[in-house]
Amino acid sequence: WSYVSDPDWSAATNANATTPTPTAPASAWASLTNYTDFTASWAASTGATGYRLDVSETEGFNGGAGTPTGADLVAFEFAGYAGSEVVGTATVVAAEMQSPVTITRGAGLTAAGNVNRFNAQGWDGTASAAAALAASNYFEWTVTPQAGYIFSVTNIVMRLERSSTGATNVALRASHDSYAADIAVKYGITESGTAISTNVSGVAGLQDVSGAITFRLLGWPGSGTGSMGFEGTGDDIVIQ
Repeated sequence: WSYVSDPDWSAATNANATTPTPTAPASAWASLTNYTDFTASWAASTGATGYRLDVSETEGFNGGAGTPTGADLVAFEFAGYAGSEVVGTATVVAAEMQSPVTITRGAGLTAAGNVNRFNAQGWDGTASAAAALAASNYFEWTVTPQAGYIFSVTNIVMRLERSSTGATNVALRASHDSYAADIAVKYGITESGTAISTNVSGVAGLQDVSGAITFRLLGWPGSGTGSMGFEGTGDDIVIQ
């Protein structure tokens, strides 16, 4: 007897063979966004078994998710102020930060008129930053992220001017350590203006913050009628 059959083995497979990559989905669409959610849709891609959606607040996909990507978090410009306003309002607030952001004076100070400045008098009676804090001789402002965001402060810029008998020294402190340590100190504020720029990226309490941070600029010494405040070319306070 005899038996005849076709080959019953399969064709060999090359170990280096690759599976074709599915093409990117077409017709991507997203609804209007808000701070918490949005809806996205796209045409199915042949051969795809799953999808990953990368989301950014900028076209260039700069910055990390949940982190403000702008250079300035908050900025104040007091051009046009009379100086004696009870409250000053920030002119720049990043979209990821709560707005409005305002600046006020501590209870030890009173408003004092001076064009193009947020100004105060009552800097007498203290001889150190600690004494100024105890006497409530400071300017104060608070920055807070929107829900679901964190922020880090890397640099703070302040421009100050004073009268001939206004506070000559300042120290910046913040609420992350209950105003215990100086973030920046400047001695010899001039009548013609002094700019202070401080890198605070190494201050751990100002990094990856999910809640409010209050800053206080303490001033000393000066006379009761001498004044000092924020004034200069460009933004007078910048939090970056």
